Amino acid sequence: MKKVADFLCQDEAFLVYYGDVLTDQDFRPMLKFHHQKQALATFLLHQRSNSNSVVCLDEERRITRFLERPKDEERQGATSCWVNSGVAVCSAALLSEIPADRSCDLPRDVYSRLAGKGNFYGFPLSGYRCAVDSPDRLAQAREAVARGLYKFDIIV
Repeated sequence: MKKVADFLCQDEAFLVYYGDVLTDQDFRPMLKFHHQKQALATFLLHQRSNSNSVVCLDEERRITRFLERPKDEERQGATSCWVNSGVAVCSAALLSEIPADRSCDLPRDVYSRLAGKGNFYGFPLSGYRCAVDSPDRLAQAREAVARGLYKFDIIV
């Protein structure tokens, strides 16, 4: 993202969307929430136990902790079942938090460092979501499309 920062800064917000995520989430309410909160980033979250991420929220859906692929000792005190869905609305100001001189993992190196500072928010998933990261998950996604669980309407 740092290498395309000039392009991303042309708008006040942009979408970060992991390439293996299939979702039919309507992002318009999420974007509205992001602007209302004047958030640095708003993350699409879903609930799941035993995930590779943990996101802790306060009553206003402000993110107090963001753990990505945490070790067991890092999970202590993080009892939330909210997890990162792999989609975020980010303000252009977030780009200044990404190092320019080295590669970085956004969740581990940027999101986890900035969480708890009051300007990251979580938005609950209301649509279908599947991370297509294995042959089994690909079969799940195909079945969801065949059964109509994934709604791929184009909104203009």
